Amino acid sequence: MEALVSRRKIIAIIAAFPLMAAAARAHAGDPSSVMREIFAAKYGLISYYQVKPGREVEFQNAFLQSGPYNRRLQGFANERVLEAAAMPMSEGQRSAETIGQRVFAIARTFDAETGMFIADERTNAIRGLVEGDLIHVPVTLVEHIFSNWSWEKSGTTMDLTIKPVVTAGVAGTRSWLAQSRDLFAEQNVNLSFLKDGYVGQLGILETFPPGSDLDGIQNQMGERLGLMGASVYRASDSTFYVYSEYFQAPANERSRVLKIEADRIQGGQLGSVVQNYSSR
Repeated sequence: MEALVSRRKIIAIIAAFPLMAAAARAHAGDPSSVMREIFAAKYGLISYYQVKPGREVEFQNAFLQSGPYNRRLQGFANERVLEAAAMPMSEGQRSAETIGQRVFAIARTFDAETGMFIADERTNAIRGLVEGDLIHVPVTLVEHIFSNWSWEKSGTTMDLTIKPVVTAGVAGTRSWLAQSRDLFAEQNVNLSFLKDGYVGQLGILETFPPGSDLDGIQNQMGERLGLMGASVYRASDSTFYVYSEYFQAPANERSRVLKIEADRIQGGQLGSVVQNYSSR
């Protein structure tokens, strides 16, 4: 009798394996944990590279292989790498000859040291592939701005107004992870901005001088049709760095160009996301 019970237990356990495996796969496929990490990573490193003409593919390979791509690095959350033309994009098209000569990257981290560690590890690998100095700006997260395109949420109506529906920031005593609990429960917040793995989206990196009004930055982001989301950072000199992504590039932003003056990034520029990965 005991042997029969034992056999039944074994059979029951074996029968449960497919369900357990399915549950594990479902959990592994749930992007919310990675999205929360990207949301809550309160430090960042903004990097700018002037890639030598014709070395773009070589640069991307060296850049990824010498960084945290496909490696587990404690403190690292996500990195977006964008290619931009050496000259402004013309209306409705881009120059195939110049695309990729400018590369800027936004690394999101949980501490201030991880970003610079990544940059230092890459220095030797990419040194011969770039022109001029390597520009790195450590920044601290101030707030995220999310659009109210609700088509991602089942059971909601599609609201295509251009004003952001939520601004999540450091005001108050609530932690970033605590804020994400309410944010992820919102029915009309578009969370595409927090997803990793997707490439091809259009992004803008831009600067606002010290003393800029946060309300003014929010209003400017909110007037851009097709906004997915934006992250507002502050550097040690109080300059604001804003990284934003779009479903459609704002027409009046296509002519802007980033400038490097006295080892500082000035202005803003539109680029295409070519890498978007998180720690695995």
